[in-house]
Amino acid sequence: MLGMIAMIVFFLTVALISYQTDPDQASLRKSFLIACIYTSIALVCITECLSYLGILASNYLMKAWSLAYCFLVLQILSRTSVRQKLTLNYSCLRWLSSVFESRLIAESRLVRIAQIVCVLTVLAIASMTLVASFIAPPNTHDSMTYHMSRVAHWIANQSLAHYPTSISRQLDQPPFTGFVILNFQILTNSDYLANLVQWMSFLGSLIGVSLIAKHLGGNHITQLFAVFFCATIPMGILQASSTQTDYAVSFWLVCYVYFLMVWAELPKRIFNLVTLSCALGLALLTKGTAYIYVFPVSLLGLMLFLQQWSKEKWKYLAYALIIGPLIAFLTNISHWIRNISVFGLGHPLGVSGSITLTYNLNPQLYLSNIIKHSTLHLVSPIDYINQYVQMGLKTIHALLGVDLSAPETTFVFFPEFQFPAFGFVFNEDISGNFLHFFLLNLSLIYVFSRNKSDPRRAFYYSLSVVGLILIYNFFIAWQPWASRLHLPIFVLSSPLIALFFHSLSIHHNRIMQGFCILLLIALSVASKPYLFSSATKPFSKIFNAPRVEQYFASAPHLTQPYIEAVNFLDEMRCQHVGLSLGSDDYEYPLWAVSQLNQSAERRFTHLDVSNGSEVARSDNSAAEYCAVVVSNKGKPEPVNQPTISFDNTSYLLAWSIGQVGIYLQNP
Repeated sequence: MLGMIAMIVFFLTVALISYQTDPDQASLRKSFLIACIYTSIALVCITECLSYLGILASNYLMKAWSLAYCFLVLQILSRTSVRQKLTLNYSCLRWLSSVFESRLIAESRLVRIAQIVCVLTVLAIASMTLVASFIAPPNTHDSMTYHMSRVAHWIANQSLAHYPTSISRQLDQPPFTGFVILNFQILTNSDYLANLVQWMSFLGSLIGVSLIAKHLGGNHITQLFAVFFCATIPMGILQASSTQTDYAVSFWLVCYVYFLMVWAELPKRIFNLVTLSCALGLALLTKGTAYIYVFPVSLLGLMLFLQQWSKEKWKYLAYALIIGPLIAFLTNISHWIRNISVFGLGHPLGVSGSITLTYNLNPQLYLSNIIKHSTLHLVSPIDYINQYVQMGLKTIHALLGVDLSAPETTFVFFPEFQFPAFGFVFNEDISGNFLHFFLLNLSLIYVFSRNKSDPRRAFYYSLSVVGLILIYNFFIAWQPWASRLHLPIFVLSSPLIALFFHSLSIHHNRIMQGFCILLLIALSVASKPYLFSSATKPFSKIFNAPRVEQYFASAPHLTQPYIEAVNFLDEMRCQHVGLSLGSDDYEYPLWAVSQLNQSAERRFTHLDVSNGSEVARSDNSAAEYCAVVVSNKGKPEPVNQPTISFDNTSYLLAWSIGQVGIYLQNP
């Protein structure tokens, strides 16, 4: 617990230092982003260093964070006065209070009502998702297969070094969110804070989009609207209490965009360049889609930078082209090296992400891919509407002369395009953003149609949003759960939607103002099922169902086999267990249930590995495993093979339920 306190105080200290060195009107929000960035950089450095030394354990982690905190205390004592510290309490309320100064910033009573609706909705969403993130355990499919499983292996190994595993995503996927969960889990000895990473990213994104809206020329109302539209994104609400990584990468992209805009305005301040470079490195370390998304937003920074060109700016541009890639490289180099050591020199980014890419695109296929991805946000609970969308899809593709299920633009493991693929559900893997999709398109039309004499920042920003859409569809093939990968686009679009919506809300026509109020209320009401009826964390269950059962919310049929498998291992007092799993099988529940059963010392090691990670195996032989847990690797047939063999050691089937079995050494 002392380590967690040291980490929190480290964050607050960084925020205080940044606040006092940049005391402008937006400094409080800006300081929060800066504190998130540099605390995360410190977390990456501490985690990597302790891993390199092979001492990634609680006592060393606590000492590392305590030392980092002490260093910052010395810095703040040497740079600030007591008077400056005391000014923080007043300034903390300055921006929030300005939102409610209706007489100064609101044009009408309806706009004041809109402000109240926005504030109450954002507070409700933030508080409810925070409760869900604390109470419910991690339980999405990806959490159970690789997000949480790799954290368990890192803790057991006291190292981030790659290990043999049948689930290669545990190794090659960018690990930043896993690093944060690792620190939380070691310092608290539980996974209660695992979902908090995404919630903190949600909160940071709300703050970040308000700053972007301000930089685009929006007043306090526009900034509040930006926060509201970001908070009510359906996929965002669902992911805010999960261990998915899309909100985390969205947050780092928001930070990158904001500090790019700040740097383009004040390129002389090297701190802004270093900060945006750190945000870039963290985005790349969080999710592979960041490698795609950074290009359009980097061009945004370049366009803003070149607006007021001077000969002196060549120097600052050169600094950016050197410092930015260098810091991003240093942030990611350790992960790249680990991937190269296992998957080969040509795979620093790993191998599992390559199956999601498009290939051999022509203009017709490219347009088809854009349309297919758009339909992920057009799924309706009314089947009649879905049928019309499906008919339209078939008609458009007939005109294009392209197959809806063309392999060049369709995910290899879901080769038949379907609309809707899973129906209308509240799930953080597949839910769409119906209303926000239309608002995004309308806001783009609005910005592009404005008079050219208007400020160009919003125009350039809208170009970067269009670039995000175009570049994503150029590289990523359609998959039924791709709507979650679109979350950064919708988050970064929130300031644009806010600009468009504010232009409607200040319209002198009271009918138009009333329509705006109704739209805000509709978005607020539409948020309710995503808050309370999530497929994996429904409020009706997270307070009542046993925590152990909630791990299996995405696959309830596995509850009994996994719980009883761990109970059998407990009866046998078996601590070193082998695993024979498929590439997409549940693993983390074995670790989680073992810890709940007070068997935290149990370790699981993958056997029967057919990918490149086999080279990471140590000299331990299969003879050292007291049991082997076998999953039938996604097949519907139950485990019934009487004997199996690993490394010339024979095992007999001793227990099985359905697709899960346990084998013991043949005496």
